[in-house]
Amino acid sequence: MKRYRRAVCALLAGVLLCGALSFAAPKKGNGPATQANILELILNAQEVTEYSMKLNDRVQLRAPDRADEPVGLGGPDGSGSGSGELPADGSILWKSDNPDAVSVTEDGLVTALAQTETPVEVAGRRENGEVLVCRITVSGYAATGLTLTPECGTMQVGETQTIAAEIQPEEAADTALTWRSADEDILTVTQNGTVTAVGEGTTDIFAEAENGLSAKCTITVSGWMLAGFSIEPAAVRLKTGETKKLAAKPQPEGAELGTLRWTSGTPSVASVAQDGTVTAEAAGTAVITAANADGKTADCTVTVTETGTDGEKVTAVTLNCKTLALTVGGTATLKATVSPKNLQNTAIAWKSNNAAVARVDKNGKVTALKTGTAVVTASAGGVSARCTVTVKKKSTSGGTTPSAKPSTPSSPSPTGSTGTTGVTGVTGGAGILYLPGTLIPADSVREYTMPQYIPDAVFLTIDSDMGSNIVSILSVLETAGVRATFFVPAENLYASDDLLRHIAGDGHSIGLLLTRTQAESNPVELLNSANETLSVITGTPTRLVRIAGGSSGNLTSTAAQAIRAAGYRLWDWNTAPRSYDAAVSAINRTGTVTVRFDSSAETASILQQLMPYMKYCGIPARGISAGDTPICQTP
Repeated sequence: MKRYRRAVCALLAGVLLCGALSFAAPKKGNGPATQANILELILNAQEVTEYSMKLNDRVQLRAPDRADEPVGLGGPDGSGSGSGELPADGSILWKSDNPDAVSVTEDGLVTALAQTETPVEVAGRRENGEVLVCRITVSGYAATGLTLTPECGTMQVGETQTIAAEIQPEEAADTALTWRSADEDILTVTQNGTVTAVGEGTTDIFAEAENGLSAKCTITVSGWMLAGFSIEPAAVRLKTGETKKLAAKPQPEGAELGTLRWTSGTPSVASVAQDGTVTAEAAGTAVITAANADGKTADCTVTVTETGTDGEKVTAVTLNCKTLALTVGGTATLKATVSPKNLQNTAIAWKSNNAAVARVDKNGKVTALKTGTAVVTASAGGVSARCTVTVKKKSTSGGTTPSAKPSTPSSPSPTGSTGTTGVTGVTGGAGILYLPGTLIPADSVREYTMPQYIPDAVFLTIDSDMGSNIVSILSVLETAGVRATFFVPAENLYASDDLLRHIAGDGHSIGLLLTRTQAESNPVELLNSANETLSVITGTPTRLVRIAGGSSGNLTSTAAQAIRAAGYRLWDWNTAPRSYDAAVSAINRTGTVTVRFDSSAETASILQQLMPYMKYCGIPARGISAGDTPICQTP
C-alpha cells in the first residue's frame, strides 16, 4: 500500500492540473421529475484532474481507451509493479483517501457524501501500474428533488402566470434553473418561470437544475383573455320614451365578456336595464356604463331630447391634433370642438381602440401604457373624429423632455443625462422653479441624481382610512398627473360616498382592505358585500384586495385560495417608505415595484417631493389595474 501511495505522489509531481469532461445526455422522461444526470469524467494517467462536486452529486470516472492513451508512468521505479492489490483482466482498482467524504465504487462511480475543507484524492490503478488521479472538492448542495406548481393548469391567450419551483433540499434552493417550453406557439416562458399564453393548445413547461434534475408541468390554453371592451354605439341620441339596446364588443374579438353590470350616471335622464336596453326618460345627457367582474368598464353617452322637437344635429367634430406621439407613461389631453357652435356643449364620448397601448378618460386625457399604436375617437351626436397615438419606449439615458415649458427666459435645463443635476433659475421672485415637465416650490429644490436602475413600473398604493388627509394626497397626485390605487377598509365604504366618487372620478383605481380578523372569518362574503356597496357608489366594482399588515402570516393558504377562486386578486407590497429619501432608494431597481403609503399627512409631503423626481428621471408611476400580475407573498 505504501508503494501505491508513493506512486501517486510521484505522478502528482510536476504535472499540469487539467482534465477532460464528457457529459451524458439529459434524460427526458414523461413523469413529473427526472433524475439528475450522472456525468462522465475521463482521466489521463499523465495528468491530475481537478473536479468540483456538490453534496449528493455523483460522477462516473473513466479511463481513456488504451489505443488513444499515452503510455503511463507506472510505478516510481518504472517497473509497473504494484502492491499485489491490482485487479485482473485489465480492470482498475479505485480508492478514495477520504471515503467518508467522497466514496468510490469498484467500477469508478464517485458519490459526494460530505463537504470538504481540503480536496479528496480518488485514484485508480491499472494492472500495469499506471495511476489515474482525480482531486475532488465538495462544496454546496446538489438538488435531489424538484417540484413545479403553476398557479393554474389552464390559461387564456394573453394571460401570464409565474410557476413556483420548489427544490429539495432547502440548502440547494439557490440552484439556477433553466426553463423551456415544449411548444412556444402555445406557451412561452422566461428564465424566472413566468409563462405567457400565446396560442391555444396543451403543452409542457420544463425546468432543469444544473445537475440535470428536471421537472415539468402541463398547461392547457383555451380561449382569449379579455383586454377590454367597448360599447356600440359609443353615443346615442334619443327622444323621450324611445329605447335603444346597446351592445358590448370584446377586445380581442372572441374573448369572453362575462356578466356585465349596467348603470346610468343620470337615471332620471336615461335608465338602463341589465340587458343593455336604454330608455330615454327626460331631456338631458346621461352616461351609461357597463362593467364586468374584473373591473373593466366602457361608456356610452346618451343625449335625450323632448318628443316632438327635431333639435339641431351635430355636423362635425374636430380634434386639436390628428396624430400624437408619446413615450410610455406620458400623457396628453385632446380637445374636441363640436359644430355648429350652438352645440358646443354636447357631451363628447371618448374611446381608444387599443386600451392596452393608450387609454383615454372621459375628459380626453390620453395615457400611454406600452409601445404600439392606438386610435382615439371622440364622438358626439353620431359624428366622430380620430387621433392616431404612437407610443414609443421611454429612454433611460437621461431625464424626460417636457411637452411645454413656462414662458420665462430663466427656465433651466439639466446639465447632463447622468450624475447629479443642480437646478437653478428662480423666476421673478415668485418662488417657483422650473424642472423638466413640472413646477415645484423653490424651497423644495434638491439636486436630482439619476438612479442606477429604472423600474419597468412603480405602482403607487395608499392604505386609505378615508380621513381628511386623502383630499391632500389626491390634490398632489392630480397636480402631478399621476394615478394611484387606494385600498379602502370595507367598513369605511358606507360613509365615504363623496370621497370615493372623487377618487374614482380622478381616474384612480380602488381596492378593498381587510383586517386579519376579517380575512380569517368569511372573506369572500365580506368582499362581495363591500363590492356591491362600491358599485352603487362609484358604478364600478373592484377585484383588488389587500390584507392589512401583508398576506404573509395574516392569511391562511385556504383563505387565499378562496379569495382567488372568487375572482379577486391579492396584492402585497415591496416597500413602505416613510420618507422621501427612503422612497427614492426603494424605487432604484429593475422590474416592478409596489410602494405602500398610509393616509398620514406625511404621505402628501413625500409624494409632493417624489413626483417631480420620478418625472425628471423618467420613472413610470401608476395605479394597479385588474390585468396586472399581483405581487403577493401567500401561495
